[in-house]
Amino acid sequence: MVKLFKFHCDACGYEAIVSGENGRDEISSGLTIFCEDCKELYELEDHGSYTIKQKAFHKKARCPESFSHRFRIWTFPGVCPKCGKPMRKGDLVVSWD
Repeated sequence: MVKLFKFHCDACGYEAIVSGENGRDEISSGLTIFCEDCKELYELEDHGSYTIKQKAFHKKARCPESFSHRFRIWTFPGVCPKCGKPMRKGDLVVSWD
């Protein structure tokens, strides 16, 4: 199950709709990253691993804008990618299985 929330920075007004999760929970499969080059939060879709003909393949997380961008996993509570101030978790916007 993935739940996306609206996160807001009161200091600069930045907003993002992401899960704020690290993708390691048995119940939630959300994975939010902070791209240090774009200065944006992104929710990655289908970031798990899969198997084809007895061989395991692992999908690599990356910034959706560029393979070369530097990023890190972002979890709530976390700081704003634009100004570095704390983000506030808002309303649940999307929920799906």
